[in-house]
Amino acid sequence: AARLAAAEPAAQENRWAAACVARARARLTGDPADLAAAVTAWERVGARYERACTLALIPSRRTEAAAELADLGIPMPV
Repeated sequence: AARLAAAEPAAQENRWAAACVARARARLTGDPADLAAAVTAWERVGARYERACTLALIPSRRTEAAAELADLGIPMPV
């Protein structure tokens, strides 16, 4: 948590880094709101694969993640 907090100011200067930090925070907390924020961050940079992988962390959105990954030609992780 301390490392994420330390990284956040620098990450805000780069949308990709901010999305990475958002997902790391979501994985740390498991908070659905943090996961949703991470999905939105990946959408902002157009990172379909990263977005889909983040969706896969949300049980209610795993089907959506699988569809997105299939569209990219990538199997759903187990």
